[in-house]
Amino acid sequence: MQTRGEARQDEILGVVAELIAEVGWDGLTTDAVVARAQTSKTTLYRHWPGGRIDLVTAALRRAADCAPVAVGDAGGVVGDLRACLDSMVDVLVGVHGIALIELLNAARRDDELRAQMRRLFDASCQENAAAVTRNAAARGVRLDERLVGRALEVAFAWAMSQIVFDAVPPDAEARQEFAEHTLLRLIESTP
Repeated sequence: MQTRGEARQDEILGVVAELIAEVGWDGLTTDAVVARAQTSKTTLYRHWPGGRIDLVTAALRRAADCAPVAVGDAGGVVGDLRACLDSMVDVLVGVHGIALIELLNAARRDDELRAQMRRLFDASCQENAAAVTRNAAARGVRLDERLVGRALEVAFAWAMSQIVFDAVPPDAEARQEFAEHTLLRLIESTP
């Protein structure tokens, strides 16, 4: 159960995601967060001393935490890959996804933002790859965690392109087909 302080931090980070989706990285200011979240700058800087970049990083982490990977048995390797893909799509279709698209565009022009987003993305892929690899090992299947991580990067790019170019998330059938016929083949490749 969350404490009152944790719940309040989540509210503030939700405001950050909303503002990024509305005004983008360039329009995001601590003043705007303070006004929308009805908080103080003191509170913001106490929890996120780096200001805007720390707020955005925390909001992205929060989005990733809202869609965790299924660490139990999801029906085999394909099921685990599908669970990862489903969690990516869940993040991308909400307000956090809109914010993420805005931030990806801004990251092209901002070295600090780009580096922070890269660290978060890599950490997420590594965490998910480790979960898929552990699940497979428990079933007696040996996978190369590095290849699983690369496959998850491809999965993210595929999900993002489907959402951006088709204006809708890939449906369940398309996700299953992608997990079975693309991701599984990628991780079965030998380096």
